[in-house]
Amino acid sequence: MHSVLVSLLFDAPAPRVWELLREPGSVQAWHPAVLDSEATALGRDLVLTNGERIRERIDFIDDEHRAFGTTTFQSPMAFHRLQGTLRVWPQGPRRSLVEFCGFFEAAPETAAETLSLVRDFHLAGLGALRTKLAKDATAPVRIALPATLAAAG
Repeated sequence: MHSVLVSLLFDAPAPRVWELLREPGSVQAWHPAVLDSEATALGRDLVLTNGERIRERIDFIDDEHRAFGTTTFQSPMAFHRLQGTLRVWPQGPRRSLVEFCGFFEAAPETAAETLSLVRDFHLAGLGALRTKLAKDATAPVRIALPATLAAAG
């Protein structure tokens, strides 16, 4: 059994990060390697930008603790049954830590490469999500004024 741990600090409050991560069918909105994602009866199907698929069973979603667990049962990566937990930890009112912890089985000759692929896949996704949230936070806020005030301006 092999394990992987990925964590990344976000300059965004935990509820905001969780709001984006917890939706099984919206991974393509923030992960650069995911072309499409769909929530299914069992979990979610991800279509990667290279056309390959990842299929996961969602084992649990815990909104109170901002965590969910998945079991990956189909993937182009050379592992057998990746079981992972993603969790968002508050780090004060405006920051959070996102952590992915996973366990998988792999043949000894592919274990190191598979570990790198799993780690890099999750780091790429979390890094892109962090960038997206940073851009969202700096976007100008537009307030629509009633027509009478706008004309008076």
